[in-house]
This record gives sequence, C-alpha cells and structure tokens, in this order.
Amino acid sequence: MKKMISVCGYAVSALLFLSYVVILGTSLFPDVCAEYRLYYIDKDLQDWPGYGGLQYRLGTPVVFRSTAEDRTKRRGNSWNSFEEDGCWTYGDHSALYFSGISPEDGNSGTETPERYVEIEVQEVREGAVSEVCANGEPIGQIASAGTFRFELPQGMPEGDILLLEFFTEGFGAVGEDARNQGIKVREIVIDDAVE
Repeated sequence: MKKMISVCGYAVSALLFLSYVVILGTSLFPDVCAEYRLYYIDKDLQDWPGYGGLQYRLGTPVVFRSTAEDRTKRRGNSWNSFEEDGCWTYGDHSALYFSGISPEDGNSGTETPERYVEIEVQEVREGAVSEVCANGEPIGQIASAGTFRFELPQGMPEGDILLLEFFTEGFGAVGEDARNQGIKVREIVIDDAVE
C-alpha cells in the first residue's frame, strides 16, 4: 500500500512538473493577436484598440481630433493628448500601427497595387522636420503644415503590420506649452493610387 502511495505521489509530482513546463512555454511564446501583443506584452500602443482594432480598410480616414467620436486608437507611444484640431507627435519618434492591409484590397488584378499614404498636418513646430517611414523605409519629409502624399513601399506581405513612423528633429515647446512637440497630425488616409 505504501508503495502504491509513493508511486501515485511521484506520478502527481511528474504531472505538476510537466504542467509547469507547459505554462512556462506558453508564457514565453504566447499565441495572441497583434493588438494584445502590442498593448499588453510589448507595451508599444498608447491606447487599447480592442481586438481587431488595428484592422484598416483602405480609404478610411484615421482621425486625430479630440472632437471626433471615431478618433484613432492605433497610436504607438510618444504622442501627446488629442486636441480639437489634431494630435502632436511627442519627442523624436512617434508611430502608428495598421494591420490587415492585404495586397488584394481594392484590386482585382494579380499585381500588387501602388499604395499611398496621405497625411494632413495642421501645424509644425518652428524648425521641426519629420521624416516619415513605412516599415523602416523612408518615404518622405514633413517640414510645414499642409497635406502630404507619399508612396508606400511595394511588397508588404499579406497580413503583416504596417508601421508608419515619424522621426522628428527640432521638436520642443510651442509657445507657452512646454510639451515636446514636433508636428500636429489631423488626419491620415491610406489608399490605392488612382491611375
């Protein structure tokens, strides 16, 4: 009887050990959606977008105004608060995340369509220049207020995250506002180029 109890004790201990190994393995390599990973694990998102909240439909405006009910929740870290007319980048780096932009969106042909991003800038801090990059590739510069249209790099694999980044030099206070500000973004649209 004692031998049976010892065997059962060892078996339970082995099962507990195996379950701890499985739990450790799943915590090191979690199988979670992009939104969960970026917000909770990597801590790269400033706002919780909700499950599927980074999905983007071509031609849909991404709004940065505080007065808009549908203002964006795809901001990475380093953005200032929303204001009535836009949102300032904070410091030297600000990012936006887009998912679900597949090569076939809006295109029935077999070729990957040419895509562009249109950025409406409300204001730029005096002396500030922001280099815009898509998935690490420079696509243009912003040094004044206005609407800017940049071509996106070709060949983004289906389902990948599009990372739109603003690398800003000359950021700082604007007037009496002591926050580190660079450019104030009002709205962004990604779409296929019209031929």
